[in-house]
Amino acid sequence: MSLAVRLVGAGDEAALLALFARAGVSCHCRYWHFEGTKNDWLERSAFRPEESAAELACAVREERSNDGRGVVVLEGSEVVAWGKLFPKAAAKKLLKQGPYNAYSQTHTPDTWCLGCVLVDPARRRQGVARALVGGLAEAGRALGAKAIEAYPRVGHGPVSDEELWMGIAAHLEASAFVTVSGEAPYPVYRLEL
Repeated sequence: MSLAVRLVGAGDEAALLALFARAGVSCHCRYWHFEGTKNDWLERSAFRPEESAAELACAVREERSNDGRGVVVLEGSEVVAWGKLFPKAAAKKLLKQGPYNAYSQTHTPDTWCLGCVLVDPARRRQGVARALVGGLAEAGRALGAKAIEAYPRVGHGPVSDEELWMGIAAHLEASAFVTVSGEAPYPVYRLEL
């Protein structure tokens, strides 16, 4: 298996949307940018996922830094994983979450967040997520980041795939991320670039 890791860019929209379809994930990494209520979000995800798909495609095509950047892992021309990156200054909804609120005041404009991670279900437990996390530093530097923060779900026992949408702590640690705030199940990890 030969994997390539790089920044997502204009022209990757169809392959990225195909990954979401294969995974059966209707959010299309739009939750942190959605301004409605939680119930509005659940309704949209259940009944109008095409709206989120169209927003993601547009953001990627336009290479918008606040919501259209990230890292993709490719096997040939197929996107087999995605990791969303966006500036911490644009992470208002994420940082209002209880576990991260106290830490949210400690940021600089050049800190970026790992907002979501998605690996093709057929490619899980094959080193794809590890490759994605390994490519974050180079991608972050290309975007002008001086640091990347991640917010993985850490359990006191087995954690389901569905709970790992913010990254896998062991992969982050293997790529030099360190815990800077919080504790299980909601720590904050940081990688200085």
